Amino acid sequence: MNYKELPVSEIALGCQQENQRFLDNLEHNAQYCFELFRRAIVLSSEDAWHAVYDCFEGQVHRWVTAHPSFNYCQEDVDYFVNVSFAKFWQAVTPEKFPRFSTLGHLLQYLKTCVAGAIIDHVRQLEKQKFFELETSNIQPEDFVSRQMSQEAVWQWVQSELNNDRETLVIRQKFLFDMTPRDIYASYPDFFPKGINEIYRILENILRRLHRNAPSRDRLS
Repeated sequence: MNYKELPVSEIALGCQQENQRFLDNLEHNAQYCFELFRRAIVLSSEDAWHAVYDCFEGQVHRWVTAHPSFNYCQEDVDYFVNVSFAKFWQAVTPEKFPRFSTLGHLLQYLKTCVAGAIIDHVRQLEKQKFFELETSNIQPEDFVSRQMSQEAVWQWVQSELNNDRETLVIRQKFLFDMTPRDIYASYPDFFPKGINEIYRILENILRRLHRNAPSRDRLS
């Protein structure tokens, strides 16, 4: 069959049907979908582009939600679906399309774009949170009277911590002036969810210290 002679509507229907057969673990024909990508990229066909999105939006959605950092991104799935497709179309130009010899190669690159979109977003959040924490210049002593001894302040701070990870974070941050990135690099096994977990722990501790700041009498 000469797929290049078929109208986009027929190619799109064939792609959807073969895609479903693939998901059902049945024998399938990848040429319909490959031709759809070719027309979208090489021929800049708007109809083919919309068809590709319709056919593979669900798969990209699944890749996004399966990524280990998605739950910490503070954005919905559709945002990353759109960003992932945008990154894909920007990267895979008509000149570069011949490098992709199969549908599998195209989809693997699309999946890479999903990871890239999420990682870029996480890095931006890290920069923002790091800036907020660093520019705030908050020390535990700021929550209580400056006249109190440092020993009394730290006894109170430690009494407000809930577990060993909070103790580790607060000590490394305020006693040794380590950044969240430094803490994660030094103790990755303590934070299996990544550096964002350290930021959340710090934010929770700071809120708790603000809320529970004792009076001078209680520290003396």
